Order: sequence, then structure tokens, then C-alpha cells
Amino acid sequence: QHMKDAVVASEDRTFYTNPGIDVLGIARTFYQNVRNGTRHGASSITQQYAERYYFNSTVSSYQGKVREAILAIKLDRQQDKDVIISNYLNTIYFGRDSYGVEQASKAYFGVSAKDLTISQSALLAGVIPSPNNFDPRISQAQAERRWNYVMDGMVTTGALPQAGRDAEVVPETVAFSRSD
Repeated sequence: QHMKDAVVASEDRTFYTNPGIDVLGIARTFYQNVRNGTRHGASSITQQYAERYYFNSTVSSYQGKVREAILAIKLDRQQDKDVIISNYLNTIYFGRDSYGVEQASKAYFGVSAKDLTISQSALLAGVIPSPNNFDPRISQAQAERRWNYVMDGMVTTGALPQAGRDAEVVPETVAFSRSD
């Protein structure tokens, strides 16, 4: 549950209430992209899951994003939110040659996903947007920045009281070595 709470705080704070897409987030991002000439995303967890699992590649065109959004809405209507987030956690890349939360838990902390602490869950959730940049072995400063963002988000979403957040520290990770 810690991992689910951390990912919701990090990736999609409206996950449990949205219909598979974050309409306001999409509108805000579309406006900023048009205004600034940039290309940022506003994908919900359900959209990210649809993209990874059903498209098996990154969708970047507006047509692709529309198809992804339609699929996310369909998924949201047909699957329970806990099934969606569990499937998402079991298909995404966390860095350290790890796909899925179980492998990531072992690669980062040497424990099974069921044994992750709140702090460890927050660190893993924090690396999701850019595992090759937010891994503490690559950039401790970036990892701590993301960890703080996730921990603060867990307080905002009500998953963690402020006193619990204040008691947590950035967790240590295990040494990583590539497997042959």
C-alpha cells in the first residue's frame, strides 16, 4: 500500500477520483505547450499504464495521445483502480535493469516489494519519471529532491500525516551491479 500511495502522490494525485484521464491537467498542459512551444505530458496513471502495456512504446503525437486517453477511459470503466495501479507498477521501468516494483525493490533495497517502507516507496516512486537521472547512485541531490516531492505529496493526499513525514529520512540503497 505504501508504494501505491507514493505513486499516486508522485504521478497522479487525482488517480482515485478521475475517470482515467486528468481533464484539467491535460487542458493546462496543452495550453502551456501551445503557449511556450514545449511538449510536456499530463498523463494519468491509467494513461501511462495504457501506453506501456497496450502501445508498448512512448506515445508523443496528439493523435496517439487521443487514442491513449480513450483507452484509459475504457480501462477505468472496466477495471478496478487497485488493479490498474498494480498492473502499472508491475510493467514500468524503474532503472537498475528493473521492470516492475518487485524487481526494483530488490535492485534498490534488497527486499521484496511487500516489505518496502514508506521512505523506500517514496524513493522508488520518485525515480519513475526519469530512472536514469533520479537514481541516487547517479544523482543523490536529484533523488533527494524527488523523494521530498513524493513525501510532501503523500501528506497532501492524506496518505501520511505530517508528523510521520517529519520522522522519515531518505533511505540508503544497496550497491548495484549489472547482471550478465
